[in-house]
Amino acid sequence: MFLLLVGKRVQIRKAPQSIPDAVPERKRSTPINPANTIRKTHTNNSISQRPYKDRIIHLLALKTYKKPELLARLLKDGVSQKDRNSLAAILQQVKFYLYFCFLLVQKLYLLRSK
Repeated sequence: MFLLLVGKRVQIRKAPQSIPDAVPERKRSTPINPANTIRKTHTNNSISQRPYKDRIIHLLALKTYKKPELLARLLKDGVSQKDRNSLAAILQQVKFYLYFCFLLVQKLYLLRSK
């Protein structure tokens, strides 16, 4: 059963079309405290505070890396341009190159594990 109610017809008015502004209003952002951003970028990770060579040895001890992967990981930790340029020289000292991947030389791994 359906109940049908018939009432007065009411005309609904459409909202007036407003002309959009040529320049929309900008949202105001909250002020940024520079001290907080500096604090967030400097991590308190003990590995990132070590010398560059020790960081490379640590990363290669964890797993094998290709050179772009290793460089990307070090860049994520925030290395300087000087350290980036010395990557090849440090890899010559600590690496064992196999199938385009860098492995840690076994004698260094044994020294670090003691």
